[in-house]
Amino acid sequence: MNISFIERENRERFAERRNIDKEHKLERKITKILQEKFSLRFVTLEEQGNREGQDSLKAQLIGTLAQCPTCCPSLGWLGRHSPEGKMAASGLWQTQFLKAAPLDAAARATFEKAVENTVEKAQRRH
Repeated sequence: MNISFIERENRERFAERRNIDKEHKLERKITKILQEKFSLRFVTLEEQGNREGQDSLKAQLIGTLAQCPTCCPSLGWLGRHSPEGKMAASGLWQTQFLKAAPLDAAARATFEKAVENTVEKAQRRH
């Protein structure tokens, strides 16, 4: 059974199914791995319309990755064991926008410009 403990009602209703000590230990282990092995990047999108919705740049980027014929998760990717079939099949940690239209030329230009602007802002800060 896949239970979301984000909602208070579920946290209270299914509290006996949780092992908080085990969760804290696992969170610390995951945090250490993320801090030591991962690097993250971001892109600033100034226009609100590009951020959310089925036709947004976000949706098109997700659709591009989800439908990429050469992109695939590693054999050790934990998402392969997800109870959410779409997640396991897509290779992404989500289910929203997997079938969105991939980037078109205009969206690609918008994204490239956003990357350039983000890099410029970061360089000015340093």
